[in-house]
Amino acid sequence: MCKVVKKLRALKKPIRKLMWNKGNLHANVIQLRSELDTIQLQLDSNLFSSEIRDLEIKKLKEYSDALWDEERFLKQKAKIEWLRVGDSNSNYFHKVVKARNNRLRINAVTNSEGVLVEGNEVVEVFVSHYMDFLGDSKQCMRIVTTDLFQSKITHEMALDMIKVVSDDEIKDAMFNIGDDKESGPDGYTSTFFKKACNIVGNEVCMAVKDFFLNGQLLTEINHTILTLLPKVESPSKVNDYRPISFCNVIYKCISKIITSRITSALDAIISSNQSAFVPGRRIMDNILITQEIMKNYHLNRDGFMYHPKCERQEIVNVCFADDLFIFARANRELIQTIATALDEFKKCSGASKCLGVPLISTRLYQKDFKGLIDSMRMKIDDWKNKFLSFTRRVQLIKSVLSSMQVYWSSVFILPDSVIKDMEKIMRGFLWCQGEMKKGKSKVKWSGVCLPKEEGGLGIKSLKTWNIALMAYHIWSIITHKKSLWVKWIHTYRLNHRNFWVVDTVASSSWAWWKILSIREDIRHLFVHVVGNGDDTSAWYDTWTDFGPLADVISSRDMHSANLHDRSKVSDFLDHMGWNWPTQWTIKFPMLLNVPIPNRDESDKLFWKTHDGSLVEFSTKQAWESIHPHASKVWFGLLMRSRVIPLLLGYLLKRS
Repeated sequence: MCKVVKKLRALKKPIRKLMWNKGNLHANVIQLRSELDTIQLQLDSNLFSSEIRDLEIKKLKEYSDALWDEERFLKQKAKIEWLRVGDSNSNYFHKVVKARNNRLRINAVTNSEGVLVEGNEVVEVFVSHYMDFLGDSKQCMRIVTTDLFQSKITHEMALDMIKVVSDDEIKDAMFNIGDDKESGPDGYTSTFFKKACNIVGNEVCMAVKDFFLNGQLLTEINHTILTLLPKVESPSKVNDYRPISFCNVIYKCISKIITSRITSALDAIISSNQSAFVPGRRIMDNILITQEIMKNYHLNRDGFMYHPKCERQEIVNVCFADDLFIFARANRELIQTIATALDEFKKCSGASKCLGVPLISTRLYQKDFKGLIDSMRMKIDDWKNKFLSFTRRVQLIKSVLSSMQVYWSSVFILPDSVIKDMEKIMRGFLWCQGEMKKGKSKVKWSGVCLPKEEGGLGIKSLKTWNIALMAYHIWSIITHKKSLWVKWIHTYRLNHRNFWVVDTVASSSWAWWKILSIREDIRHLFVHVVGNGDDTSAWYDTWTDFGPLADVISSRDMHSANLHDRSKVSDFLDHMGWNWPTQWTIKFPMLLNVPIPNRDESDKLFWKTHDGSLVEFSTKQAWESIHPHASKVWFGLLMRSRVIPLLLGYLLKRS
């Protein structure tokens, strides 16, 4: 490890010399542009001079390289993830850097006593604050841990965590660090280690392995830069800032390896009540179960007891990352009991909004989405965005604006009025760089939302994208995903009934009612491939080419054959193959063409794509299947290139 640190330190001098030789990146661009203009003027006067033409080619390459260097530098400083380097965004990046530097500079702050402090005293205020907040040592109360933790990792898991670190594991961790992440005190970014992997890779691997062998870390690698970032738009108080640390890349690499090994055991030891930070779990599940439990929670109940529909699963709380939601009746005695328990936890641990979406069981109105719509408007009104071309505005809409509602759309079916307002904001920014004006739209929004190869701009329709995101919850229910919410739904909402035909009851939450409302839009896309037939509903699941049996066979025919609506496909199979009721083969001859499944395999559920293929479910596949389609156009294939979108933006602007 010492060897790597010494070499990195020794490398700084030649790097500084290299940067000095490069000169000022911005000045280089201006100078080379001027020299190129001079050469091109000479070429205009002497078109047949091969010497001047060769000189122009050489200078043009130097100018292009200088532009590339400047843009990469500014993009890294601007911390803009949604724009690509090489798309001539230097002007935008430069303005973002200036705005970012102004925003991060702390000239004045209000201390804990409400006094405004300026100048050099600002530093003292922050140091004093964090010394009080983090500097005191507290005596924690000892707690008996016997039988406190019921879930423990297995011996195999423990051995897997402490196994020897391999070179491949170190390389994966290194390449998982973002290229534009801030460097640590040594000044090296992950890009340096990635690009120079063939040169420094072996020594970096030896340094990381050295830590895992002896458990010691050199101070030079353990050094961290602490900085303050504003939590609000206009920070004025000490609490309006949050501290973050910038660590060295080798430190990050070690941390990622440790995290990766711990992550594999989290599902086995963390309660299902916690829905965040565990691979395979989603915070949306606990939001949905909270919506269900809050329905009619105000009804009269005596004593400290479970919610009427939580007793079987013994649910008294759910966790959202570092937020805890406890269910209790508004009773002084019960609240005191909870407060005592929390106080005891505080003494033992020394630990002294929210989820981002409203937790209500009634329907959501437009006013409940005001925060979402306002944040989208604020993003549009940001002065920096006024410097974007048409093509860049398309990129911002696809990368930023369309993503702002994903969290909400993953939990709720958004009201049509809310979707209309958000798409109006997006249309206005696309065509008018602000508020939408009558007659300014060049193309119908439905055409804009088509894929590029079908003549659109590739912007997602929010309504269709909302359904694609919510389809994940339906997939989780049908596949019995390991989730507290899914288990709750099967216990109380379905109760052995089929999801596709269960009725909406008065006690249903608004979120559950909206999930059921989209069933018919996507039911045909959930296709079961039958094996032994034990997990597929014969009547309501799609497992034949002509759909569920209930679509062609009436309930009268079903009951006359002494069958019921909970029959599985396996009920129609024997060791010879299909065992259809005799009268059915005459009345429904299509049954004779159903292929005999392989009974040695289990049933499998697939998602049906737009072209009829069966694939594993993903929200991307769901979107591809359900969004409106049009015929592919010849220029749509060219839209994937860089030049054509830029040309299209110019033509639309001129029209």
